[in-house]
Amino acid sequence: MSYELVTAKEDDSIWDTLQRMRAKGIRRVVVVNDQGKLEGILSVDDLLELFAEELNLLAKIPFREQLIEAAIRS
Repeated sequence: MSYELVTAKEDDSIWDTLQRMRAKGIRRVVVVNDQGKLEGILSVDDLLELFAEELNLLAKIPFREQLIEAAIRS
C-alpha cells in the first residue's frame, strides 16, 4: 500500500483542514508542528463532537435572549 499521508499543521484552521479531509476522502489527518513532528491525530468524530457542542451553545442564545427580555419587561 502506498497512500499519500495527509497532514495538517497545528496552526491550520479547522475549516481548511476539514476541506482537505473532504477533498481527499479521509476521516483522519495527522497533525504536525513546524518541525514536522507528530502533535496528534484529528478525526471526523472529533470535529462532529466539537460542532455539536458549538451548535448546542448557539441554539441556547435565543432562549437566553427571551429570558433577558422578559426580565427587563417585568
